[in-house]
Amino acid sequence: MLGKKAASALGVRFRSRTVPAWLCKLLLGRVVTESLQYENRLSNGRLRATGFAPAFPTYEEGVPDVVATWRAKAHEGAMRSHPSTSSG
Repeated sequence: MLGKKAASALGVRFRSRTVPAWLCKLLLGRVVTESLQYENRLSNGRLRATGFAPAFPTYEEGVPDVVATWRAKAHEGAMRSHPSTSSG
């Protein structure tokens, strides 16, 4: 499950809640609720037939890399926005 893999890569506990459909419709509307309930499994066979090769064949392999890249960019951005205050 993608959520569990992402939580693991982020080093946090995975938490999940179930919301009744009637409450979801009330809060988010019918269209959003139906889109959240829709399950569609896609195959990448046709995409691969064009010659495309993903960097990571599965999400299990890709999620940790995405998290690592995100953390590196977040750290880089934090370093830019908080320059050293030491005077030399």
